[in-house]
This record gives sequence, structure tokens and C-alpha cells, in this order.
Amino acid sequence: MTLLDAKSLTVKFGGVAALNALSFHVDPGEFVGVLGANGSGKSTLLDVLSGLRSSSGSVTFRGRELARVPAHARHRLGISRSYQNLELSPALSVRESLRAGSRVRGRRSVEEIARVSELFSLEDVGAERVGVLPYGVRKRVELGRAFLCQPALVLLDEPMAGLNDAEKDRVASVLREIGAEPEPPAIVLVEHDVSVVAALSSRIVAIDLGSVIAEGNPRDVIAAPAVQRAYLGV
Repeated sequence: MTLLDAKSLTVKFGGVAALNALSFHVDPGEFVGVLGANGSGKSTLLDVLSGLRSSSGSVTFRGRELARVPAHARHRLGISRSYQNLELSPALSVRESLRAGSRVRGRRSVEEIARVSELFSLEDVGAERVGVLPYGVRKRVELGRAFLCQPALVLLDEPMAGLNDAEKDRVASVLREIGAEPEPPAIVLVEHDVSVVAALSSRIVAIDLGSVIAEGNPRDVIAAPAVQRAYLGV
């Protein structure tokens, strides 16, 4: 059974279509990369799936239509996400930030917070205020919060943005570890770094001007002429 199924999503800003009858699906445990140039509709797609923006068309999750389900309720159903611009309170400690994230899912578990802290190497900074930490560590807090309480679907918006090569490798290693779990969450990765998307994804969806222009295994999608023209400038 398909975990998430979106059909004919259309979002317009004035006369410009950010999404243009776009259809998109994710299977349980699947790692889907989304490629596209700036303005192609990637973040708009995540906003629609997570309930932060309305659209025409339909989105179903585990067979349930989500048209009238707000963002916080989708989160409790098992759809989680991270943000390109960090959505963290600088005054909270790392541990408090994770605890607040678990409350949003309606759960509070010391064991779950400890699991995520270990997974994202945050144990040593648990008492530190988020606002004084280096950007790369704050990024791991943001990502760790997205994986709290074992969501069924995690939407990642540019998780590598602003990271150096060593930090990117560290985050990629954690995502591989999560993907190798016996029952991993499905992950949708929006990312500009083509090499990261190709290395992590089992399937890539390439979009341009709000429409899907290629879909399939990473090698074939990246080599597709339409993707070369739209994304790589070839």
C-alpha cells in the first residue's frame, strides 16, 4: 500500500504556477530524492504535503484524505519535517528542544529523546542553549527533532544547506543508518547537492516549473536530457 499519494497538486502565486498538476507518491520505508532548480516548486511541494499550504488536487496518507487535516494534526499522524531555515528557539537547550518536539507528537519519552540524541551525536551538548551552538550542530538538532517519536514519513528540506563537507558526510551517514533500520521511516529529501541525492535515494523525482520532468533510479534521472537542461544547465 502506498504510504502517501498526492494527485494533481496545483498552487498558483498570481499567474505563476508553483505546482502544476503535479502527482507524487511515497511507499513505506522508501527514500525519495527531489531535484529541481531554485523556483521549481520543491519547497512548495513539502509545504503542501505537511499542511502548511493549501492546493487543489488531493493528498492521502495511509489511505486517509488530508484536505481538512491541519499541519499539527498531520504531524501527530506521523508526517514530520525539517526546515531549510532552522525553526529552533535559541533560548532552549538541545534537550528542551527535543522534548518540545516530542510534545508536538503528543508523546514524551526520555528513552526516545536519548535515542535521537545518540543517533545525531547530541549527548554532549544536551544542556547547551541552541543559540550558542555552531550552525552545523543546530542543524543536527533540527534534523533530530524531525525523527523523534518514529514518524512514518519525514520531509527534509535542504538538510545539507550551510554545512561543510565533513558535516555533510556526518549527516549523510546518519541518514544511511536510519535507512538501514529494520522498519525505517519513508524519507523525502529536497536537496541541491546532486551527489548527496544520488548517493542516498532509491528513487529520484525531478521537477521543473512545478511539474515532474523525470522519475526513476538516480542514474537514469540525472542523465535524462530534460534534467540536464533544467537543473544542470546542459
